[in-house]
Amino acid sequence: MKINREQLKNLVIEELRHSRSALLEHEAVPQMGPNAPKDETDPSTPGPSMAKQQLYHIARKADQLHDILPDTEDLPDWAKDHVSIAVDHIGSVFEKMMYDKQNPEGR
Repeated sequence: MKINREQLKNLVIEELRHSRSALLEHEAVPQMGPNAPKDETDPSTPGPSMAKQQLYHIARKADQLHDILPDTEDLPDWAKDHVSIAVDHIGSVFEKMMYDKQNPEGR
């Protein structure tokens, strides 16, 4: 069976989506997810914004970290601090965006 480069790339991306064993890297799987452009070679095809891509990768990495961290093990203090800061920052953005959606006229 012969496959071309694009088919191989799609197979790797699909495997990374379903695999829990490989940590995703931003450079390794660019513009994945439901809003990824259908044809990455066409520059006129709109893709997700950089922030949306970053949120997608944060979510995937957080999901994988959650799965690989045993229930009986805790993170080191420096890692807990980083997670707490990330939670605060993501929470702030989420609350602001939800407020804006619920109050489109600034009410």
